[in-house]
Amino acid sequence: MNLKRIVLVIILNILIVAAEIIFGVIGNSMGLVSDALHNLSDVIALVISLIAVKFAQREANENMTYGYIRSEMMAGFVNSLFLVAAMIYISVESIGKLMHPEKVEGMTMMIVAGIAVIANSLSVLILRKAGIGHTHHHREHEHKDEHTHEHGIDYEHEHEEHAPDLNTRAMILHLMSDVLISLAVIAGGTAIHFLGIMWIDPLLSLAFAAYIILKAIGVFRSAFFSLMDRTSRDVKDIVACLESFHEIKNVHSVHLTEPSSKDIFFSAHIVIDACMAMREVEGLIERVKDELKKKGITHVILQPETDKYSRDSLICDGH
Repeated sequence: MNLKRIVLVIILNILIVAAEIIFGVIGNSMGLVSDALHNLSDVIALVISLIAVKFAQREANENMTYGYIRSEMMAGFVNSLFLVAAMIYISVESIGKLMHPEKVEGMTMMIVAGIAVIANSLSVLILRKAGIGHTHHHREHEHKDEHTHEHGIDYEHEHEEHAPDLNTRAMILHLMSDVLISLAVIAGGTAIHFLGIMWIDPLLSLAFAAYIILKAIGVFRSAFFSLMDRTSRDVKDIVACLESFHEIKNVHSVHLTEPSSKDIFFSAHIVIDACMAMREVEGLIERVKDELKKKGITHVILQPETDKYSRDSLICDGH
C-alpha cells in the first residue's frame, strides 16, 4: 500500500474543512458547516485508518499472538461512531435553523461546495489507487504430544486480495458521501441564490444526516459484531462438512470467528477411532482442511480425540 497517498488525502480533507468552516460561517450556511464537520470526521477517520493499517502490517509476537488483525474492525467501529455522533449534532442544529430560517449566501455555498466536490473526487481516486489490499502468510506447523490427544495442523497459505476491506470501505464511504453532500449543497445554493428559498439549507442538512447515519450504521454493525466474535457463517454447514468424512464420529467444541473482513478462523474437536495411526490422522486432517479452505476458512485448527471425549453439544461446554 502507498501510505503517502493516504497522507495526501488527509491533507486535501484538512483544506476542505478549513474552507467550508470559514465560508460556512461567513455565508451563514448550515449545509456548508455540516459538510465541513463531515469532512472533519473524514480527517479523523483517515488518521485512525492510517494508524490501523500500520498496525495491521506488524507481525505477530509473544504478546500479540494473533498480530494486529483486528485493527481493521476497530478502526471501522471508531470511524462509524464518530460519523453518527457528528450527524446527530448536525441534525439538532438544522432543526433549529429550519424553525427559524436565516439569510444564507447561496453563491458562497455553490463556489465552496464546487471546490469540495473536486477535492473529494480526487481523494476517492487517490484512495482507490492506494493499493489497500490484504496479503498474509501462515506457516504450516504441527503440534503433537506423545499421547496424540492434542494434535493441530495449520497449513500455509498466501493470498492477495484487492477488494476493499471494512476499514477501506469506511474511508471510501466517508469520501463518496462527501461528494454527494457537496453536490446537494450546490443545488441548495442555487435554489437559495436564484429563488430565495432559505429553508432549503437546513432541510438539505437533515437529509444528509439521515442518509449518512443509515450508511454508517451498516459499517458499525459489521465492526461491532466482528469485535464481539459473532459470525455471519453457518456453523452447522461447516460441521456437516466435517461429519461427511466417515472417519469422524463426532464434532464438538466448535469455534468460528471473523477477525477481519478477509479472515475466518475455525477450530473444533473431532472424535475418531482410537486405532487410527498418526499418519492416517494427519491425512484426514489435511483432507478436511482442504474442504474447509474451499468454504473460505483461512485458518483451521482441529484436535482429534477418541470416543472418551465425545460430546453432544457443538459449542464448547465451558462457554
